[in-house]
Amino acid sequence: MRNLLMLWVVMLSLSAMMLYAPEEKPDLRIGVLKTVDAIHPYVAEAQGFYKAEGLNVRLYSFSTSPPLAEAIAAGEIDIAYISFAPTATWISKGVDMKIISGASRGGDVVCAREANATG
Repeated sequence: MRNLLMLWVVMLSLSAMMLYAPEEKPDLRIGVLKTVDAIHPYVAEAQGFYKAEGLNVRLYSFSTSPPLAEAIAAGEIDIAYISFAPTATWISKGVDMKIISGASRGGDVVCAREANATG
């Protein structure tokens, strides 16, 4: 569990570096499903891992993946812990999203808006 949590923090840190210039300190908006296997971002926040990496993070909870995919496609969030199928659907429609990593054996992925995406 600890290794998974640290992997999540590393992925978020790398994503933040890809999305933002080093001198900027904007909020990193993370979309998370309300499931037990998506608890990592909340644990990282509670343990202070984001602050230790210099990240100002805001977490947004979603009940299902389709609205979460819509939110990232619309630019309302920057990175998501989400199911693969909605992510692939939006990518196939030309939305500037990128799958960064698999996140579970159940088909979840970590995806982010492309660095040059607007919205």
